[in-house]
Amino acid sequence: NGLVVKLEPPPMGEIYFTDNATSTATAAAGVGVYIKVAGTTTFNTDSMYFGTSNTNNRLVYRGTSTKVFHVAMTASYVCSVTSRVVSLAIAKNGTTTGMEKSIIKDLVSSTSDAESTAIHVMPKLIPNDYLEVFVANLTGTGDVTVQTLNMFAMGMSQGTD
Repeated sequence: NGLVVKLEPPPMGEIYFTDNATSTATAAAGVGVYIKVAGTTTFNTDSMYFGTSNTNNRLVYRGTSTKVFHVAMTASYVCSVTSRVVSLAIAKNGTTTGMEKSIIKDLVSSTSDAESTAIHVMPKLIPNDYLEVFVANLTGTGDVTVQTLNMFAMGMSQGTD
């Protein structure tokens, strides 16, 4: 019928780091307090409709419409004290409130073994919302060092775009 449909690429963004040695001060924050993971992230310049606001460990949605996103995060980490339950979560706009479905918990039994995990979550983002990775020590003292991190967000159609 001669109808041409132009498909726009979905919004997507990625940040990552490898070989990070910067410890996140979870002990100073307090037991069970989620704080932003420390370290210098790299922004994937092939990202579309995302930026960083020149802030490490942050993906800022720069699109023009509200969308649901598939967010995937993988990380490896160690704790400075043995036998601690470490928790990671995806934070939206600086808080884990409303993002509880992204929280994972893992027992770190040794200071010499790196643990790893993955999180998948489907938040709704409006323009200028941002995502970060947070960490907490749920059982006591000991700082957590997230050694590797990758967070990727991809917009999903809501049937109106």
